[in-house]
Amino acid sequence: MKRTLAILSLLIITQFFTFTLNAQEQIQEQKTFKNTYTLNASRLLFNEARFGFERQFSELEAFRVILGIKYSFGAESFESFKIGFGTFPYHFKVSKGVYLGVGYNYTINEKKGVYFSTEWYYTFNYYNDKYYQRRSGEGADEYVSLESMRLQKYGLKFLFGKKTSKISNDKMALELDFFAGAGLQFRVNKITINERYSGGHTNDYSKLTKIDPPEIDTDKKFYPTIHIGLLIGVSFKGN
Repeated sequence: MKRTLAILSLLIITQFFTFTLNAQEQIQEQKTFKNTYTLNASRLLFNEARFGFERQFSELEAFRVILGIKYSFGAESFESFKIGFGTFPYHFKVSKGVYLGVGYNYTINEKKGVYFSTEWYYTFNYYNDKYYQRRSGEGADEYVSLESMRLQKYGLKFLFGKKTSKISNDKMALELDFFAGAGLQFRVNKITINERYSGGHTNDYSKLTKIDPPEIDTDKKFYPTIHIGLLIGVSFKGN
């Protein structure tokens, strides 16, 4: 009888420890989430290195932070480009700045890697004493100016994306993240013009006439935005 009780006690203790270990493994699995570091490859086309960190805090949800650094290669001048009835300055190659953002991802289809995302962001871009060649295709509306810019953007994005893993193992994975969407942006753009030549475009900057006091043009407006791009990410398992 005593031997039987001892055997039963041993079995109960063994079952208890087995249950405890299984429970701990399940808890550990629940606490093991994915950390992803990303590079926005599409922003490199606009002279910007934009990095992100994404923290998955539940099976379907993730929080992310984004930091972008806008750089230039020392160009002294830039031109405009025309779309439809509008003429826009292509200042990406001369401006510098910073991008800050926070976002939230919700996975819609886990097997296909499809998700919905929102992102709040702020950007500040600037350049000092650069020559702007305004080419509108209309001689009376073309000029060259020596100017500086201070541009701030406050915005909200709504995105849909799809993630695919190309290389993966038990500890890490290489991901491609394609996304597209739309949003709304409020811009505060201040242009200070120090010199101008109104006789059309020219590379002879000695023709420019100094403006004293400088001409200041400030634009404050809401704009709709379109977003499309590719993130390259490396994911790690973490607690």
